[in-house]
Amino acid sequence: MLLQRHDLQPVINEPDSNGQTALMHAVQGGFEDVVLTLLDAGATVGSVRDKHGQTALHCAVLKRRRTILRHLLDKGNENKRNGNGQDGESDRRTAMDVDVYDYEGLTPLHRAIDSGFEAGVELLLEFGANLASRIRATPQKAAAGLKEKYRGGNRSRK
Repeated sequence: MLLQRHDLQPVINEPDSNGQTALMHAVQGGFEDVVLTLLDAGATVGSVRDKHGQTALHCAVLKRRRTILRHLLDKGNENKRNGNGQDGESDRRTAMDVDVYDYEGLTPLHRAIDSGFEAGVELLLEFGANLASRIRATPQKAAAGLKEKYRGGNRSRK
């Protein structure tokens, strides 16, 4: 395979004009084999962001790709082993920040909860996502969200 024959490390995380990497495109398309190949070739999971500030984790959640999300979390947390070669619960978050915020102030966990992606919520929590993390929205975005919430006939108060 091409990725196995050439050293693509210098270019594997290069973004396109929308800031998306090959990994992000593979995640969105649901191409599990391509995702695994890119991860094995050194694609970065949680630090490369597109023009919306989203990572491959955000992409997997938004497209509800449970199996691919598991692969991303596993690969991003390969270094979770402690010195004894045992899984260390406290070390799960050392390799990758699963609470990375996009430009709307939302983490992958926020996105999973918001979309009702229960399997994604469970996986993210298993890998150390912070349930108490707060949405980081600017006052303008928060106001716009409230305006949208109360638009229409949803204004009942007691």
